[in-house]
Amino acid sequence: MNLTDLEAITEQAIRGCFAQLKSRQPESKLIAFGLYCDSNCSSLAPSANSNEHLNSLIEEDPQDSTYYKWSPREWAFEGEGSEYFQEISEQMTENLNKAVSATLLNQHKLDVARMAVNALKRVKDSGFFNELGIRPIIAFSIIDFEDSATEKSWIKNLNTEIEFLEFERWINQL
Repeated sequence: MNLTDLEAITEQAIRGCFAQLKSRQPESKLIAFGLYCDSNCSSLAPSANSNEHLNSLIEEDPQDSTYYKWSPREWAFEGEGSEYFQEISEQMTENLNKAVSATLLNQHKLDVARMAVNALKRVKDSGFFNELGIRPIIAFSIIDFEDSATEKSWIKNLNTEIEFLEFERWINQL
Protein backbone atom coordinates (compact mmCIF):
# COMPACT_ATOMS: atom_id res chain seq x y z
CA MET A 1 0.00 0.00 0.00
CA ASN A 2 1.48 3.32 -1.07
CA LEU A 3 0.43 5.65 1.73
CA THR A 4 1.04 8.82 -0.25
CA ASP A 5 -1.30 7.68 -3.01
CA LEU A 6 -3.83 6.40 -0.48
CA GLU A 7 -3.76 9.74 1.33
CA ALA A 8 -4.55 11.58 -1.91
CA ILE A 9 -7.39 9.15 -2.67
CA THR A 10 -8.71 9.60 0.87
CA GLU A 11 -8.62 13.37 0.53
CA GLN A 12 -10.74 13.16 -2.62
CA ALA A 13 -13.10 10.69 -0.93
CA ILE A 14 -13.61 13.09 1.99
CA ARG A 15 -14.43 15.94 -0.37
CA GLY A 16 -16.84 13.87 -2.44
CA CYS A 17 -18.51 12.26 0.54
CA PHE A 18 -19.03 15.50 2.44
CA ALA A 19 -20.21 17.48 -0.59
CA GLN A 20 -22.74 14.73 -1.37
CA LEU A 21 -23.94 14.65 2.22
CA LYS A 22 -24.29 18.44 2.34
CA SER A 23 -26.31 18.42 -0.90
CA ARG A 24 -28.57 15.59 0.33
CA GLN A 25 -29.08 17.16 3.76
CA PRO A 26 -29.40 20.89 3.01
CA GLU A 27 -31.66 21.45 6.01
CA SER A 28 -29.22 19.89 8.48
CA LYS A 29 -26.69 22.08 10.23
CA LEU A 30 -23.64 19.84 9.92
CA ILE A 31 -21.30 20.41 12.85
CA ALA A 32 -18.89 17.48 12.68
CA PHE A 33 -17.14 15.26 10.17
CA GLY A 34 -14.91 12.33 10.85
CA LEU A 35 -13.44 9.07 9.73
CA TYR A 36 -13.15 5.92 11.75
CA CYS A 37 -11.66 2.47 11.34
CA ASP A 38 -12.56 -0.92 12.67
CA SER A 39 -10.19 -2.27 15.34
CA ASN A 40 -7.74 -3.78 12.82
CA CYS A 41 -7.89 -0.85 10.38
CA SER A 42 -9.17 -3.01 7.55
CA SER A 43 -11.78 -0.43 6.56
CA LEU A 44 -12.34 3.31 6.70
CA ALA A 45 -15.78 4.84 7.11
CA PRO A 46 -17.09 8.41 7.12
CA SER A 47 -19.43 9.99 9.60
CA ALA A 48 -21.01 13.41 10.05
CA ASN A 49 -23.21 14.90 12.69
CA SER A 50 -25.87 17.55 12.77
CA ASN A 51 -26.55 20.03 15.50
CA GLU A 52 -30.10 18.66 15.84
CA HIS A 53 -28.92 15.08 16.35
CA LEU A 54 -26.26 16.06 18.88
CA ASN A 55 -28.77 18.09 20.86
CA SER A 56 -31.25 15.20 20.92
CA LEU A 57 -28.58 12.80 22.20
CA ILE A 58 -27.52 15.25 24.89
CA GLU A 59 -31.14 15.80 25.91
CA GLU A 60 -31.55 12.04 26.40
CA ASP A 61 -28.21 11.57 28.17
CA PRO A 62 -26.67 14.86 29.35
CA GLN A 63 -23.86 13.20 31.32
CA ASP A 64 -22.32 11.83 28.11
CA SER A 65 -22.56 15.03 26.07
CA THR A 66 -18.84 15.17 25.26
CA TYR A 67 -18.82 11.51 24.27
CA TYR A 68 -21.58 12.16 21.74
CA LYS A 69 -19.78 15.21 20.38
CA TRP A 70 -16.55 13.31 19.67
CA SER A 71 -17.73 9.79 18.75
CA PRO A 72 -18.29 9.37 15.01
CA ARG A 73 -20.12 6.06 15.45
CA GLU A 74 -22.88 7.92 17.35
CA TRP A 75 -23.42 10.61 14.74
CA ALA A 76 -26.52 11.14 12.62
CA PHE A 77 -24.90 10.35 9.28
CA GLU A 78 -22.61 7.52 10.36
CA GLY A 79 -21.55 5.49 7.34
CA GLU A 80 -23.28 7.70 4.78
CA GLY A 81 -21.06 8.07 1.75
CA SER A 82 -19.10 4.93 2.54
CA GLU A 83 -19.02 4.09 -1.17
CA TYR A 84 -16.35 6.80 -1.52
CA PHE A 85 -14.09 4.75 0.76
CA GLN A 86 -14.51 1.31 -0.83
CA GLU A 87 -11.22 1.31 -2.76
CA ILE A 88 -9.38 2.70 0.27
CA SER A 89 -10.79 -0.04 2.49
CA GLU A 90 -9.80 -2.71 -0.02
CA GLN A 91 -6.22 -1.44 0.00
CA MET A 92 -6.23 -1.30 3.80
CA THR A 93 -7.43 -4.92 3.99
CA GLU A 94 -4.75 -5.99 1.54
CA ASN A 95 -2.09 -4.35 3.69
CA LEU A 96 -3.57 -5.78 6.89
CA ASN A 97 -3.24 -9.28 5.45
CA LYS A 98 0.52 -8.70 5.26
CA ALA A 99 0.74 -7.82 8.96
CA VAL A 100 1.82 -11.22 10.28
CA SER A 101 2.95 -10.04 13.72
CA ALA A 102 1.69 -7.79 16.48
CA THR A 103 4.41 -5.28 15.62
CA LEU A 104 3.37 -5.15 11.97
CA LEU A 105 -0.31 -4.88 12.94
CA ASN A 106 0.46 -1.94 15.21
CA GLN A 107 2.50 -0.28 12.46
CA HIS A 108 -0.38 -0.83 10.03
CA LYS A 109 -2.76 0.93 12.44
CA LEU A 110 -0.40 3.86 12.91
CA ASP A 111 0.19 4.17 9.15
CA VAL A 112 -3.55 4.19 8.44
CA ALA A 113 -4.15 6.73 11.21
CA ARG A 114 -1.41 9.03 9.95
CA MET A 115 -2.74 8.78 6.40
CA ALA A 116 -6.35 9.49 7.44
CA VAL A 117 -5.48 12.36 9.78
CA ASN A 118 -3.23 13.94 7.14
CA ALA A 119 -6.01 13.71 4.54
CA LEU A 120 -8.57 15.22 6.94
CA LYS A 121 -6.17 18.02 7.84
CA ARG A 122 -5.41 18.85 4.22
CA VAL A 123 -9.12 19.07 3.41
CA LYS A 124 -9.76 21.24 6.46
CA ASP A 125 -6.75 23.48 5.84
CA SER A 126 -7.78 23.97 2.21
CA GLY A 127 -10.91 25.80 3.38
CA PHE A 128 -13.19 23.16 1.85
CA PHE A 129 -15.57 23.02 4.82
CA ASN A 130 -15.62 26.81 5.13
CA GLU A 131 -16.61 27.09 1.47
CA LEU A 132 -19.68 25.04 2.34
CA GLY A 133 -20.53 27.51 5.09
CA ILE A 134 -19.59 25.45 8.11
CA ARG A 135 -16.70 24.90 10.48
CA PRO A 136 -17.13 21.40 11.82
CA ILE A 137 -15.14 19.63 14.46
CA ILE A 138 -13.03 16.97 12.79
CA ALA A 139 -12.46 13.55 14.32
CA PHE A 140 -10.58 10.36 13.59
CA SER A 141 -10.88 7.23 15.66
CA ILE A 142 -10.11 3.54 15.66
CA ILE A 143 -12.58 1.25 17.40
CA ASP A 144 -11.13 -0.15 20.65
CA PHE A 145 -7.93 1.89 20.31
CA GLU A 146 -6.45 2.45 23.75
CA ASP A 147 -3.66 4.97 23.30
CA SER A 148 -5.14 8.22 24.58
CA ALA A 149 -1.96 10.23 23.92
CA THR A 150 -2.12 9.29 20.23
CA GLU A 151 -5.87 9.98 20.06
CA LYS A 152 -5.30 13.40 21.61
CA SER A 153 -2.62 14.17 19.02
CA TRP A 154 -5.09 13.38 16.22
CA ILE A 155 -7.74 15.71 17.65
CA LYS A 156 -5.22 18.46 18.39
CA ASN A 157 -3.94 18.27 14.82
CA LEU A 158 -7.46 18.57 13.36
CA ASN A 159 -9.21 21.14 15.57
CA THR A 160 -8.88 24.43 17.38
CA GLU A 161 -7.14 24.63 20.74
CA ILE A 162 -10.47 25.15 22.53
CA GLU A 163 -11.99 22.06 20.91
CA PHE A 164 -8.85 20.04 21.65
CA LEU A 165 -8.89 21.07 25.33
CA GLU A 166 -12.51 19.93 25.63
CA PHE A 167 -11.60 16.56 24.08
CA GLU A 168 -8.52 16.25 26.28
CA ARG A 169 -10.49 16.90 29.50
CA TRP A 170 -13.02 14.28 28.48
CA ILE A 171 -10.56 11.58 27.44
CA ASN A 172 -8.44 12.12 30.55
CA GLN A 173 -11.51 11.28 32.64
CA LEU A 174 -11.97 7.88 31.01
